[in-house]
Amino acid sequence: MKNYLYLVLIFIYACETPSQPIATQADTTTAPVTGAPPPAFVDAVEVPAYALLDTTVSFSGIWVNEIYVNKVRDFKTPCNSQNVMNSCIEIPDSTLKITRMISGFYEGAADIAVGFDRDHYVLYNTEPELMKEPVSDIDIISPDRMRIDSSYFIRMQYKPTETDKWRILEEILFSGHYKSEQGVDVTFTAEGKVTGLENISEYTAEIDYTGIESKKPINLLYMGYNKLELNRYCYRFSGDILFIYKTECLDTKHEHFCTEPVQSDLVYTLIKQPS
Repeated sequence: MKNYLYLVLIFIYACETPSQPIATQADTTTAPVTGAPPPAFVDAVEVPAYALLDTTVSFSGIWVNEIYVNKVRDFKTPCNSQNVMNSCIEIPDSTLKITRMISGFYEGAADIAVGFDRDHYVLYNTEPELMKEPVSDIDIISPDRMRIDSSYFIRMQYKPTETDKWRILEEILFSGHYKSEQGVDVTFTAEGKVTGLENISEYTAEIDYTGIESKKPINLLYMGYNKLELNRYCYRFSGDILFIYKTECLDTKHEHFCTEPVQSDLVYTLIKQPS
């Protein structure tokens, strides 16, 4: 009886302390949480084999829905491309570790984990009463492409860290070499670094436009000397030309978040160079 009460208390405590997502200052994406394997709340004989096998995962990293990647590359406007269900997921470096599927780049689903079921990988719910059957099958098509159920995902080459996970737009849209109108070489890296622009060495591109009330949404960009002093800009691409503008805020109700940003003066015109 003592052991039974002990297990019940552990279960209640775990349910009341969910994992917290990690978010950057300028990027409000709900980041999946990866960590230690979920504890076995039920007797080992009731836990399926895929929820017990602890092994490395060769395809770990940030995976983004292929539909979103193609939309951004084709139209170069993320604010009109984000409404993709199952938009991204972080695959941890080993099985049993907790993660989450993200929808629309702002809403995290329930805790899930990666498991290995006989001859393929699966995703399963970490709640004891729900882990008996996988919630999804994972099909590895190539090192950089996989299928989860009916959705296809592209792996980002950027290696995430605990404090800096999301560099999706930086990689698929901005990364590369540019020339300014004055002939200055400018570089944007997938890691969020900038060279060639005076007093600017860091940047991050906004990926979550939930809560923006503008009738004509604009693509937001944050740039500055360091990560703690980023100023808000907006941008648009026209072919290989990147136009960067200052912004103004029509919203006076919120002190730290602008729900109605609008485009202001043009400050940079950059021509992307062939890679």
